[in-house]
Amino acid sequence: MKSNSTINKKGPSALKKPKSPVKARAHKDAFTKTVLEKAARKGIREAENETIKVMGYNLIVKNGWVVKVFPNNKIVRISRVPKVKETI
Repeated sequence: MKSNSTINKKGPSALKKPKSPVKARAHKDAFTKTVLEKAARKGIREAENETIKVMGYNLIVKNGWVVKVFPNNKIVRISRVPKVKETI
């Protein structure tokens, strides 16, 4: 009969499982809230820039007012946004 030392020549470390590379890749490619927020911000910035190129200004709502924002950051108030009462 063969002894234990001849069967397992490499010692106890030979019995350990190697780390799976799949886990690291799955975490790297995870679709998270942060990834979604970054993509949304980038898309909004690109849309703002394109609108300014085409129209010369952007219409946005800021502090309860509809305003025009020009490329030189000049802001012109257009109208106040009406308050809405919600009934549920």
